[in-house]
Amino acid sequence: MTHICGGHDSAKNRQQAALGVFETHCRENSVRLTPIRRQVYAFILKSAKPVGAYDILASLTIEQQKCIAPPTVYRALEFLLEQGAIHRVASLNAYMACCHLRASHHAVLLICQTCEHVQESELEVIAQALTGLTQETGFLIDQTLLEIQGICRQCQLHATTA
Repeated sequence: MTHICGGHDSAKNRQQAALGVFETHCRENSVRLTPIRRQVYAFILKSAKPVGAYDILASLTIEQQKCIAPPTVYRALEFLLEQGAIHRVASLNAYMACCHLRASHHAVLLICQTCEHVQESELEVIAQALTGLTQETGFLIDQTLLEIQGICRQCQLHATTA
């Protein structure tokens, strides 16, 4: 499993590393990483918060200095979702980079209702519960994405000092 979030490297170094890992993943799995798919992924990696499809579309249109059709962006997002490179944050109707690139896992997204920052985590107790559920029911879980809304530490601190 490759963990691409956090760490001591600069944000730019993490983004470049994530792009490199994803390019390797695409080569190893014989899937095509087109320039548009790469640009969409790079934009999502650079974003501090989850981003909507139309934010991506606007950025690509400016970057390429030509009009990009919405289906082009949606196809790129679908590809990135299929490859496990990003998550769709349903409650925000937005997309964010997956911190556990190239790994099947049970992601937990902690979404701040104040600043909309999203932190990805993985809770072993949830993974164990889901393993028990699959054993009990025979249902094969492909992936899990649990969204939990609340207030992040930074916003809590800001609220107490304001």
